[in-house]
Amino acid sequence: MRLTALIVDDEAAGRRAVREACDNFPDIEVLGECESGVEAIRFIRHERPTIAFLDVQMKPLTGIETASQLTVEETPLIVFVTAYDKYAVRAFEVNAVDYLLKPIDIARFGQTLERVQARLNGHLTPEIRANLQRLVLAVARDLKKDTQTRENDRLIIEIGGRVSILDPTDVEYVEVERNYVVISAGMQRYRVRATLAEMEKRLALPRFIRVHRSVIINVGKTRTIEKAFHGEYHIEMTSGRKFASGRIYRQRVQGLLLRSRGGGEQ
Repeated sequence: MRLTALIVDDEAAGRRAVREACDNFPDIEVLGECESGVEAIRFIRHERPTIAFLDVQMKPLTGIETASQLTVEETPLIVFVTAYDKYAVRAFEVNAVDYLLKPIDIARFGQTLERVQARLNGHLTPEIRANLQRLVLAVARDLKKDTQTRENDRLIIEIGGRVSILDPTDVEYVEVERNYVVISAGMQRYRVRATLAEMEKRLALPRFIRVHRSVIINVGKTRTIEKAFHGEYHIEMTSGRKFASGRIYRQRVQGLLLRSRGGGEQ
């Protein structure tokens, strides 16, 4: 059965990654892309795709909140896309819902499509749609509680007497620059007198991992990770900035790849 899909992510790089994955499989046709939950709801109601790839950490509506706005009849098969496996292991691996971890692995993506096809071959009955909606609503309530507990989870930095308050999810990477660390967040770069060890304590796993003695990256803002020589990896961020991982940190990068693949690295 040929699948029709909608890709929803508030970051262009995220949408591009899913589309490039879809391009590897002739049985799926991408009907469109949306950068917000509101836009996605309108598209789903009008176009009725068979599958929707929804990024979890969108603003202002998360992917889960977006799905919870749909009626039972409107709900397509949903694949949540997330950089944080806390959401995946908590609720998503069920009959009618699958998940993908960023960065997207093609083999894992193929498994997702096989699960979707198996569900469609068994027919998307009203009972299955109702179960899907109940799951989405339950996780949406859980996510709302989780978000409320993290309201004060902000990165507060002081530079020259001026205090800046950053949302950690906006930080792409942190790197050492002589006796300072540079925090890259969107178009802004903040040069702070601190050590990377101090920043590592303030930037929580699994969102941030240290990949080099002088670099911490935001997992959700990686574009590609390629294996190089001698246990090193080449990492490209969504901004285009590239880093080489340090050998002593390779297990952390391998752990990230294992989560995205749902298995062992060859």
